[in-house]
Amino acid sequence: MKIALIAPTHLPSRRANTIQVMKMAQAMTVLGHELRVMVPGSSPEAGMDWDELAHHYGLQHRFDVQWLPAHPRLRRYEYGLTAVRHARRWRAD
Repeated sequence: MKIALIAPTHLPSRRANTIQVMKMAQAMTVLGHELRVMVPGSSPEAGMDWDELAHHYGLQHRFDVQWLPAHPRLRRYEYGLTAVRHARRWRAD
């Protein structure tokens, strides 16, 4: 199954919801699903590549992480719509 996991939280973080999102994404990947985690922000700003994210969250199985732009004032609303558009273009189930 092709799954787009839309998470309205910034990576990296030590908050419980980000840990849960990343561990759940890894578990679905282990089960054989093609998975993409979509989060607000931009990768260069976060300054983290996959190896650093894997170390930060204790991950062993690679999956895609896509940072999506979000307008500061409309952040959650705009981000939600942007993430849904990206998931549809990616043809997530």
